[in-house]
Amino acid sequence: MRIALVGQPNCGKSALFNSVAGYKTIVFQLPGTTVDYVTSPVNLNGDSFTLVDLPGSILSPLQKERRSWLARYLIREKPDLVINILDASVLSRSLELTLELLELKIPLVICLNMIDEAAKKGVEIDVGHLSQDLGFL
Repeated sequence: MRIALVGQPNCGKSALFNSVAGYKTIVFQLPGTTVDYVTSPVNLNGDSFTLVDLPGSILSPLQKERRSWLARYLIREKPDLVINILDASVLSRSLELTLELLELKIPLVICLNMIDEAAKKGVEIDVGHLSQDLGFL
């Protein structure tokens, strides 16, 4: 099983990756690009899988190459699951990538990160409503 971590830069993907995978990482470069990603074999509760930490991706003209390789990676490699890490403190920006991921029809889990930072900004998230709007309920 291959699980890919996807999200914007600085959303906590690598922190999650390192807490699960430790430092047993292998660095790969996507063909035809200068973009690296990291994988690690993981054993958790008797189950084995490969965890993939993909670089952060945002919607901007300067990030066009990263967006296209991210889509190509997900379409070519067909991970069994994508975990989309969302920075709750800038949720509207994070959701743009989420909507694109939903279009790929790959099994998707949403992970709200930095909820404490959102609360400091006065942002409250109705998780049930968000799940329903995204089609998870």
